Amino acid sequence: MDNIDVLMLTFKDLSNTGWRTSKCLELLGLNVKFFKSKSHIKYTEEAEICKMKRNNNSSFPLAYECKELKHLAEQAKVIHFIAGTFVDTGVDLSKKKVIIQYGGRPYMTGNQRRRCNRFFNNIADATIIQYPMLLGHGAKNEHLIYYPVDTDFLQPEFDRNSEKVIIGHFPSNPRVKGTKTILKVINELENDKKYKDKFEYIGKRDLNKKMVGWLDHLEKFKTCDVVIETVKSTFKKNKFGEWGNSALESASLGKIVVTNSIRDNIYQKEYGDNSLHIANNENQLKNQLIKIINMSAEEIQKEKMKSRQWVEEKHSFESTSKRLWKKIYKGLI
Repeated sequence: MDNIDVLMLTFKDLSNTGWRTSKCLELLGLNVKFFKSKSHIKYTEEAEICKMKRNNNSSFPLAYECKELKHLAEQAKVIHFIAGTFVDTGVDLSKKKVIIQYGGRPYMTGNQRRRCNRFFNNIADATIIQYPMLLGHGAKNEHLIYYPVDTDFLQPEFDRNSEKVIIGHFPSNPRVKGTKTILKVINELENDKKYKDKFEYIGKRDLNKKMVGWLDHLEKFKTCDVVIETVKSTFKKNKFGEWGNSALESASLGKIVVTNSIRDNIYQKEYGDNSLHIANNENQLKNQLIKIINMSAEEIQKEKMKSRQWVEEKHSFESTSKRLWKKIYKGLI
């Protein structure tokens, strides 16, 4: 068997982020193996499945065991843990380069972050942080690297089917995405004679949680000119207010994206400008939507093309692979 450069491990690959990250590493010419325990129902491609069991004796909150992978871990130069999860393969990690990547749980609250740092800072060589609010809490050698997007698969659709501006909001979890606030603003605009005839809202109208297949989700995005991703400054009483995968996927499809970002200055410092229309509260959301609704057809088209260009330049597999190499892997392999 060929030598393995990177062994990626997690229990559950949330939003398939790990799988896309593995594709970025492969673009660097690295031999990558990626395993998880829980399969997705949403995605067409995913990591290989290897049954893992919970390690209740570990001091780490999300610890699992999979000794069947020990032979692969022994070959690997780098062990890359995804989604804040530790998987014990039985290999001596002091002889390996180790990366931990956080995208939310279990790195959301102060107590959890301290537990994570106590555990991983002793074994990790570098930490990947997926959005700004998780930065600056003591993780070892941390770097901001957002979710990569498959821009080859998510091709833009710039054509419009209506003279009205078509607006959508398709949350995976309405209570997390601020859907109540979003619907309040949409209702106000639909009842305002200055704007009601200029746009059409085709998104979710209730707060019920309903899982939708990823491909079906993308089809909904494609019918819009504007996608409202999220307007929610907190998550379970903790500061949040950041955009995620849906914002990038919508932009890759050539849609104008309205979302929140309470730390947009950090993105500007790390990546530069973005095409997002930032709305961190109800008033800002209303102002952003009014601005877009009043745009000319030419301005709408320009904004949609700007969204696609931004994702290609900053968050495609190719651009993310370069950032992974420069920030992390160049110093490890």
